[in-house]
Amino acid sequence: MLGETWRKAERMDKSKVLPLLEQTDFPYYKLAVVAEWMELAQDASLAEPIEKWLRRHLYLVKGREQTEVWALFCDLLKRLDNKRYQQLFALAHYVFLKKRDHDTAPYKYPLLPTISGFKPDAETYVNLLDGTEDEKLAAIWVLSFFGGIYIFLCNRNFSPLALPQKSKDILVGLSQTSMDYKDKWRLCCAAASIHLLELIPWLKIQTQAQDMRNNKVSINHPTYDLIEEPEAAMAIRACGYFALLARENGDTDQYEDLKTFLDDLNANRRLDEDPYIVVAIATALGYLGNPSLLLRLIQKHREPWVIEAAINATFNLTDKKGKEDGRTWIRKDIGENRRAIENNTSLTPLARKTYIHILEELDSRLGFI
Repeated sequence: MLGETWRKAERMDKSKVLPLLEQTDFPYYKLAVVAEWMELAQDASLAEPIEKWLRRHLYLVKGREQTEVWALFCDLLKRLDNKRYQQLFALAHYVFLKKRDHDTAPYKYPLLPTISGFKPDAETYVNLLDGTEDEKLAAIWVLSFFGGIYIFLCNRNFSPLALPQKSKDILVGLSQTSMDYKDKWRLCCAAASIHLLELIPWLKIQTQAQDMRNNKVSINHPTYDLIEEPEAAMAIRACGYFALLARENGDTDQYEDLKTFLDDLNANRRLDEDPYIVVAIATALGYLGNPSLLLRLIQKHREPWVIEAAINATFNLTDKKGKEDGRTWIRKDIGENRRAIENNTSLTPLARKTYIHILEELDSRLGFI
């Protein structure tokens, strides 16, 4: 029945084709021909049955041949109904990465190209958070993309994705469920993405949670490639970032509460503390207007991302409150500082170059001379 004549849209009968998508044992290689015809037909009414097939086979496809057919239908759905595609792909991203990584290889061909055009909006997240348990977790995983990467380098305040309070309440409710450490790490990032301040008490707990301290996450940073660190590090950074928001929003009580918490975290860190936890604490302190620890860490960590975080933390001092903080840890005479750095033989060349760059930029922005 699936001969060459079926490849021509005018010779295909939709009433005969659609039942094929309902068959659980229909060969995947033949479904590739069905997808080809559907693409030629360009019939928007096909979007619903295609989405149903994609959702059902999301938990079934295995191996390159089957995932290639799944990717064909996914691309077809994207062209027929972009809204359906956005929500479906968010779910697929979560399921393939979290539950079916070995079966589907989501970061390789043929699934990787299907991410092109994936730009979920607030409506997508609202629908996901109103959906199944997997869809709720999918919303967290996709929301985690931006916030986690942004606060990783101690960047300044950014405009959050605006979600209705009902969706935020669902996220807060999920934090009280028995999430595993992978989902909790994603929620730490997602909280930053949408400025979910209601999660501050939960974030504090995650900074010390054993599963978050003992398990590591590989962060695929767009600039610095793969970075591996304990999952608790992101919760620590998020606390620092929310302290910055509290300061800028004029919420003195919340700012002082987070400052006390992070100062205690720094004071009580072990001598054998994981170095990446130390960097995270230093980044959080940088959000408080104290970049001193990050600047000292440049001597120990030669990774360029640590240097960028130190520079960003220092330049966070260029707002009104930051000027006051800046004068508490840097001497007024910029020339004196430069001479001290140049004459310090214990500094590595990279650290010396970085310090001088920071001082010159501070002189330009803050006018210490």
